Amino acid sequence: MLAPDSALNFMYPPPPTGQSGFAGSEWGGQKVLWVAAPGYRGPVLIRGRQLNGPHAVGFGGDRIPSAEMQLLATGAVSPGEPNGWREWPSYTRLRAGGCYGYQVDGASFSTVIVFRATPTPLSARPLLGIRHVLSGIHAHA
Repeated sequence: MLAPDSALNFMYPPPPTGQSGFAGSEWGGQKVLWVAAPGYRGPVLIRGRQLNGPHAVGFGGDRIPSAEMQLLATGAVSPGEPNGWREWPSYTRLRAGGCYGYQVDGASFSTVIVFRATPTPLSARPLLGIRHVLSGIHAHA
């Protein structure tokens, strides 16, 4: 679990037109980078939901996000990263602030990452996010 002050500030409400990829959607969001350490080479399945309310967590940049995200074992390697580290850029999509949890399942682990989501209007950027280090996988927002 993250520290009590961990937060994912996400753009909400989405702009009605063109200022972001979320324009016209009912879902706001924030970019999240998932990183796997060299010691973990398998796939990862990530799902989420609001823990203090009825809302789901969505994933991806589509107008209507996916209910889950699969990070394949053949994740991207970025120039400048230490050998063996893998990265998956993604979007976490939300419709309301509150307490949320990611359920992160790999071939050799399962964990829950709890975070506070805070809606931030587009005009209040830059957005600050969470960083979580998990045995083998990291999340940066």
